[in-house]
Amino acid sequence: MFVLATTELQKVPATILSRCQRHSFRRIDTRRIADYLQSIAQSEGFDLHPDAAELIARLADGGVRDALSLLDQCSAAASISVESVYATLGLAGNRRVARMLDSILKRDTAAVLKDFSAMWMDGKDPGTLLNELNGLMRDVLMLHVAPRGAEGLISGAYERAVLNGFAQRLTSEELIAAMEHVQGSIAALRDARNPKTTTELCLVSLCTDPGGDSISGLRARISRLEEEIARGIPVRQPEAPYPAPVREEQPLRPEEEPDGSRQYEEEPPVPPPADEPVEEPAAPSGALDWKSLCQRVIPRIPIDLRYHLEDESAVRARLNGNVLQLQVQPGFKYNRFNRPEVLESFAQEASSLLGREIHAQIVELREDERPKHSLDELKAFKEVHFK
Repeated sequence: MFVLATTELQKVPATILSRCQRHSFRRIDTRRIADYLQSIAQSEGFDLHPDAAELIARLADGGVRDALSLLDQCSAAASISVESVYATLGLAGNRRVARMLDSILKRDTAAVLKDFSAMWMDGKDPGTLLNELNGLMRDVLMLHVAPRGAEGLISGAYERAVLNGFAQRLTSEELIAAMEHVQGSIAALRDARNPKTTTELCLVSLCTDPGGDSISGLRARISRLEEEIARGIPVRQPEAPYPAPVREEQPLRPEEEPDGSRQYEEEPPVPPPADEPVEEPAAPSGALDWKSLCQRVIPRIPIDLRYHLEDESAVRARLNGNVLQLQVQPGFKYNRFNRPEVLESFAQEASSLLGREIHAQIVELREDERPKHSLDELKAFKEVHFK
């Protein structure tokens, strides 16, 4: 009789598998392993606390041999308690991991890094810490996806009240995005030259934006918005990142611009023909005054966009009901104006100018909509020569 034991059954050829009796080993329940460890401790004269036996059984992940190895490592202590198991195996501890996750949800980056620094000085392994943090989020996720059968799915390392508290503060999509980020950092620790820095980057990302621009991150943001709307919490409007400066109330004049900020000199506007005066029609009530709007918006937008407002062949605006259509020449200028903070500045200033709520959108300025210049206007520029 030949006995073959392997953990990689998929590598055994089919010709051998067809001629063998297969007996697959299963993982042992945590409670049975803890009772077995208690019986060994009594026979060997160890003082093993029941909660410490359960902790070792959970760390063994269903393997009796691994549980015996962990018990042998902790047997040097006179009394094997939960704290001694944490100290011997270099674990962070359930309470410290739960406190770290609480700080992450509060976006308290300083407290998270301070706790990690203390664990690092105590000799805790960064990979083990991330695994414990991932295990805590996994238990919280089980409460979301299977609330009725969660007792048989969670690890039991944390109190039910602690898990319920985190479950009320996190959505399933947010948990999935955070767990994917942590698992990616755990995989990166294998080849990292500085595991401490890699772990710190992971924790900082969890405090700011764990999902990033990934699909799971976008789903997490959408789920958070849906939950806030369902609870009746108003969604905050994004603040403009370019507030009006205090010192500059009026737009800069050409003579006040710093050297090097303009790469060309603009000619003065061509006056209209002197034969008959040109009268501008009075703007009706609620009409858009483009020049006044530009003066209001200029302090709130980047410097490179301010000069394009003077060129109507590149940037124009048209009011269509309560929608301000910003018509911009396609290409680089269109991409620069097509930014949320720029459109928000135009919408807010137009609303303040017209006295009603205005929404801003950007459209491409077609060739037929651009202003045409007559031949007489072109002759007024000294750079243009006619033969």
